[in-house]
Amino acid sequence: RRWRRLLTRASLLLPLLVAIAVVCGWAATAAARSYLAPGGLTHRSSSQGVNFMESARPLLGDAPGGCEWSSTTLVAGQLKCADGTLCFGWECCSSHGGRSKCPPDLPVMCRDKACHGDHCCDATCSQLGGPLVCQPSAEEEQSLFAFDSLGLACRPSGGYLWAGYESNCQEKCAQLPGCTYFTRYTDNDWCQLSNSCPNATTTSPSAWTYRRKNITRVLFVGNSLTHVNDLPFQLAAVAASRGRTLEVAMSVLDACNLYSQRMASDARTAELLRSDWDFIVLQDHSLLPAFKDAREKYFYPAIAD
Repeated sequence: RRWRRLLTRASLLLPLLVAIAVVCGWAATAAARSYLAPGGLTHRSSSQGVNFMESARPLLGDAPGGCEWSSTTLVAGQLKCADGTLCFGWECCSSHGGRSKCPPDLPVMCRDKACHGDHCCDATCSQLGGPLVCQPSAEEEQSLFAFDSLGLACRPSGGYLWAGYESNCQEKCAQLPGCTYFTRYTDNDWCQLSNSCPNATTTSPSAWTYRRKNITRVLFVGNSLTHVNDLPFQLAAVAASRGRTLEVAMSVLDACNLYSQRMASDARTAELLRSDWDFIVLQDHSLLPAFKDAREKYFYPAIAD
């Protein structure tokens, strides 16, 4: 009898569940259709300003300063020549002005001209003089930013200030308070903005990273009193409101003192201290510096290190 009652109730609920599923399916279909544009799928922005791409189709473009070789052709083994010819074979551009683009399977054009009298194409160019780097144009020389690296992208520990698809990554960074680095991927206009670049990792050969000129670099070493509410970036934001640009970074260990973060004890602090900073802000553990014995045993040795 109890099972009969349960089955009866379930049969009453079933039409309601079906109706809900139909309405949800209709709403999802309508929402998906609203994303469509005549040229294909578009991308939408989240409330945090990070764009999520619904279309996987790349937007191809040449490099800043006209360095066409920073992007690749679309077909494995295919080269592009200086006169626009697309061809196969390592000597096929010899009568067309030389190579201007490498194939996607060997995407990096190298400094060395050791491949049939022309610049080599390779995965990394580590044994061929390194990647070929653009010389800045007169316009870039007058820019707020200077070229920093090719094939490397910043990996800030606190996350990016903004990331999304943007054709003018430099202008986006220039207008965003606290932005000192931007990485633009020339093969699809993906743009990453950050305040600091303590860690740069190898990424796509199409990644061009620039840094802002004439900035003040400040390193913070401390504990949770420094990193809670992101004190370093709060300072950078205040500086930006006064027309100054600060690059900030921090090495923090919760509930620790400076003695625990000496170069001999903490690898991250040691790595950051090897860089060139205009100011270093040291924050010790709570009231520890107020006591003479603690200062002599922990604080002074940490400063000396």
